[in-house]
Amino acid sequence: MTFFAASNTERMRTTKRLLVRAMPDAERQALEVAGTVWSMMSNGQSDVAAVMATLRLPPAVAVRAWQEADFPEVQRLSAAEGWTTPIERAHESLVAWRHSWPALVAIHNETMIGFSRAVSDGVVTTYIAELLVVLEW
Repeated sequence: MTFFAASNTERMRTTKRLLVRAMPDAERQALEVAGTVWSMMSNGQSDVAAVMATLRLPPAVAVRAWQEADFPEVQRLSAAEGWTTPIERAHESLVAWRHSWPALVAIHNETMIGFSRAVSDGVVTTYIAELLVVLEW
């Protein structure tokens, strides 16, 4: 079956596979972690720790729910990537983080190495608003 003759669902799956294959390893792994978390949460598993226990992460890396105390690190990592909104519109960005779920951070030896922020209806759809992994990872 050619791409254009495929159903919309098949086209979306093919496009997703191609995009994921083109990603650097760290981004691909971060997206897989986020996808696993959101899939499990949308199926009724809202305990982040229980979901995280099912993942295979690199040694000394943990993923946990975002806390407001993490926001300065989110700002620092965002600025390092050239994302200016969390600095220039700090209050609005903090409000956005407060109202987002799931919002997760990746930590290595007490240092934030990445984060993701999403908006979800909790049942069908999750929109990934931000996904950042530091270059070294």
